[in-house]
Amino acid sequence: HILYQHVFQTSLRVTRRVAWCTALADLLHEFHLRKPEPIASVLANLREMARDWRQAAECFLLAARHAARIYADTETAALAQRGLANLNHLPPSTERSRLELRLQTTLGAALMTSNSYASGMVKQVYLRAEELCRELVDQRQLFRVQFGLSIICAVRGEFTRARSLAEECL
Repeated sequence: HILYQHVFQTSLRVTRRVAWCTALADLLHEFHLRKPEPIASVLANLREMARDWRQAAECFLLAARHAARIYADTETAALAQRGLANLNHLPPSTERSRLELRLQTTLGAALMTSNSYASGMVKQVYLRAEELCRELVDQRQLFRVQFGLSIICAVRGEFTRARSLAEECL
């Protein structure tokens, strides 16, 4: 099955593959309009092949959140990272930053449980999310991110930083 797909995809010109992937993604989305979560990863892959980076990132976010609901943390992290990779193709904008923030917080929560709270990667994700919250002036998300960062810092033994973050949350 996968070999047939590979041969089929490589035999098409890029413009035709983009058009077919877009049409298929649109049809699937329309058919599953009421409940797209179960097929979100399929939609994300199609949007990515169609080079619709924003839609692909949004579908990867939807798929990651669906995976998180069933405690598939490794899958959640992988899907969120794919979404973030798609964002790299987009120019900077407020909409892009908001989507990145949602992907970063989804990724951070998944990495906390699949790696550990003390992981350097988890801290980097939360620091990036904090930066995005400040850029977007999103106080509600900033509270959640700083609370998560305070826990991360406490587990890592960075008690001064953990305390200052906890005080900022108050």
